[in-house]
Amino acid sequence: MTAKNKFLAFLRIGAFLYFIFLGKGAFALTISPPVREMTGDPGTKISGIIKLYNETNKDLSVTPSQSDFGAKETGDGEPEFFELSGEKSKDLASWIKVPAGPFAVRSLDWQNIIFEIDIPKDAEPGGHYAAVFFSPQQSEKDNNGSVSVDYRTGTLILLTVSGKMNESGNLKSFSLKDGKKFYDHIPVNFELNVENKGNVHFKPAGNIIVKSMFGGNIAELPVLKVDSGGNVLPRSSRRFEIVWGDSDEKKMPKTFWEKARYEWANFYVGRYSALASVTLPGSGQVTSNVSFWVFPWQLLIVLAIGLVVLLFAFRTYNRWIIKKAREKK
Repeated sequence: MTAKNKFLAFLRIGAFLYFIFLGKGAFALTISPPVREMTGDPGTKISGIIKLYNETNKDLSVTPSQSDFGAKETGDGEPEFFELSGEKSKDLASWIKVPAGPFAVRSLDWQNIIFEIDIPKDAEPGGHYAAVFFSPQQSEKDNNGSVSVDYRTGTLILLTVSGKMNESGNLKSFSLKDGKKFYDHIPVNFELNVENKGNVHFKPAGNIIVKSMFGGNIAELPVLKVDSGGNVLPRSSRRFEIVWGDSDEKKMPKTFWEKARYEWANFYVGRYSALASVTLPGSGQVTSNVSFWVFPWQLLIVLAIGLVVLLFAFRTYNRWIIKKAREKK
């Protein structure tokens, strides 16, 4: 399991962690949108709305807070939250004004929170990144008595300040996941590693074309699905996993016969190649190619045994026909 799969997300439309849980809390607040992309000019004010939904049967008292974030070095698209640097021209969290808390969010109801971003006149052009958190407090009782549950949920704000920006992307690598070259059957997992050398986030665009050994196109896979997020933050790299075939683990065969049936229903055999064609800022269209083999050995064993049985039956029948013909003479 990759690191990003350890995070629970609502509305998978953003690039990163949508909900941050601290402590033993259960879901209580839903936030929309989980990721917000905005633009603004230096010296101006812009505003937006964050919607909170209280999923509990009790009113909640909510306290807001802000924090800047960047991309972790893991390359999995996880955000890393950190304290303000003290440089007013860089710290987006210090530009964000949210109504002072605590304030109430009624049970099973929505609460709209209006926030404002006061962009300094000397704000650096490019991307600035912060999260607005909301921390409810509630008491729950268990067998040991009263327990305080404390957690926070937030929305990520990706702000682009206008001006002279450096947009620069690079395709670091295109490979088969875990370096695997041989497969019994699909799915086949590809990995793209994209680097952002600029000062503003971007989303890579393009597709992966899978070809057979005869050159025919077998599949065309988008690098990013619609509304799937996928921003690459400045001075960071991000891996993208693209799957050819059904990636649902529940549908994957377990036994020999299940695999043979699955390989029959999804029959691929031989050498295949995959061409990644990705459009990146500053680099234009970049391509890279990998090859791999699909050898459905379970199915081929069954077919080989079936062929041997068929040949044996045919030869036996032939001999029987010849014997009967001789007996009639």
